[in-house]
Amino acid sequence: MTPPAARRATPSPLLRYVLLQIPGFVVTSLVLWLAYQVDFIAARTGLVVLTLSVLKDVAFYPLIRHSLSSAKSSVGVDRVLDKVAVVEEDLKPVGIVRIFGERWRAEGVDGPIGRGQQVRVVAVSGLTLRVRQLPPPE
Repeated sequence: MTPPAARRATPSPLLRYVLLQIPGFVVTSLVLWLAYQVDFIAARTGLVVLTLSVLKDVAFYPLIRHSLSSAKSSVGVDRVLDKVAVVEEDLKPVGIVRIFGERWRAEGVDGPIGRGQQVRVVAVSGLTLRVRQLPPPE
């Protein structure tokens, strides 16, 4: 577990969304200001366009809030680390294990492991899982 002092505070999804919208707001404001300066649009039109741009951001927030959450990833390495897999092809030293219905290349850290044995994923190196054989159930 990470010590409290080493943990970094994660901003809320709303704060992250607002921070992501700032560059677009700045660019839109600049373009509208330049258009106003060269008499391409009226000031009122520029304010209406800027307001609509902000309202668009407010309307889209509920649709993408979930993707901005700081929940841990549920794919790849994060999902398989410290989980139990079953050996499909003997690990001598490298073979295949099945975990969550997926076939992964694996290597036994304590030597060869036979087909059908249960193993625990203890590390990941590239696309190869490092696994340790579980003791047989009693």
